Amino acid sequence: MSICNEQMRGLIGRTCLSLDEENYESFLKNCTDRFSYRVTTYSPELGKEMVWLEHDRQGYELLLKMLPQHVRLQGRFTRQAVVCDVAPDENDGATVISQLTVVHTDLDGESRLLLAGRYVDKVESGESGPLLASREVRLDTRVLGPGIHMPI
Repeated sequence: MSICNEQMRGLIGRTCLSLDEENYESFLKNCTDRFSYRVTTYSPELGKEMVWLEHDRQGYELLLKMLPQHVRLQGRFTRQAVVCDVAPDENDGATVISQLTVVHTDLDGESRLLLAGRYVDKVESGESGPLLASREVRLDTRVLGPGIHMPI
């Protein structure tokens, strides 16, 4: 089954909404069993790429399970991902690149930009539509502060 660009946009939007609502079960329903997750950035000081976090699906699920035990920023995170490019592959999947911003709103209602970057998502065709096979969060922001353990 071939996936159209509109389905890709819908998938990226659904994953953002699920993460915003901290509904991780819903997020994982949009992922393959082989899902992998990475958070990366480029360090000009070191002159190289850095991997801040890397998990397979099992490791990602464990990360989600451990979230209540971590100190975290209180309030709500809101993700905005704008799909910029969809590059189909030969297996009815695609690489989807989205510009990403995350806003944090604290308990007093004050909002601030938390981070900027992009999602680089590998998408595969599933029985009922597209699924995330992998997500790399490529951050431009390199100073996040303490207590940011929430999935981006």
